[in-house]
Amino acid sequence: MEKAYNLVNSSTGRNVVNQLVIKGKNKVTFQSYDSTIAILDEAKNTLTIGKNWDYSNTTRKWFYEFLRQYARINAKKPDVLRMIAAGGAQGYMAFDVVYDSNMA
Repeated sequence: MEKAYNLVNSSTGRNVVNQLVIKGKNKVTFQSYDSTIAILDEAKNTLTIGKNWDYSNTTRKWFYEFLRQYARINAKKPDVLRMIAAGGAQGYMAFDVVYDSNMA
C-alpha cells in the first residue's frame, strides 16, 4: 500500500507544499506538483529520473533534497547530468540511473 507525504525541508523540519514523496513497499517516488520527477526502486536498485527534473529552480531544489534524504547522495545539476549520461552511479550512490523522457 502506497502512502503520500510532503517532502520535509531538512533545514527547517517543515513540510514542503506541492512536493510529495510516495512510499510503497520497495519504491519511493518524488512528485513535484503533478509531475513525477524520480522513482527510487530499491528492489531493482535503480533511480529513474523523469524529464521534468530540471523544469524549474524550485523543482531542482526539492529534487536534490529528495536525493539527499532517500538516495543518500548530495548532487547538483552537473552531477545529475553526469549520472544520466553515464547511466550509473558514478561513485555517487549504489543505484543505477535510468533517464525516462516519457515520465511526466
